Amino acid sequence: MMDNGMFQKVYDVLAGLLPVKWTKVIFRADYTEGSYGMKYYVAGDDGKFIDCYSLPGVSRPQIIQAFKEINKFLSPSRLDLSEKDRWSVLTMTINLDGSFKTDFDYSDISESSIAYMEEWENKYLQ
Repeated sequence: MMDNGMFQKVYDVLAGLLPVKWTKVIFRADYTEGSYGMKYYVAGDDGKFIDCYSLPGVSRPQIIQAFKEINKFLSPSRLDLSEKDRWSVLTMTINLDGSFKTDFDYSDISESSIAYMEEWENKYLQ
């Protein structure tokens, strides 16, 4: 079951990789048959989003390690869901005040992942 505790764990892992001044974080986890991908974007006071791999002071190995850690609890939780309830993309928006929102997408993105990611960016990062 996907509960608030699960989302708190995602935030707890990401918290150490956030800049001092941030206002919003958008985290995405996508799963296809046999693989997964994760990414997050951070907005500062200006509202412009920065890709996690472009954040100053955060190395690629740190980010990859964080994603592996998140996958350790996110993947089993996702697989515990029934086939019809199993999402392919989780998007979590976290605001500085602690409020957050999650969106689940159940479409099969394996054949059109590049087009899907472009649509996703247009939807969430504008």
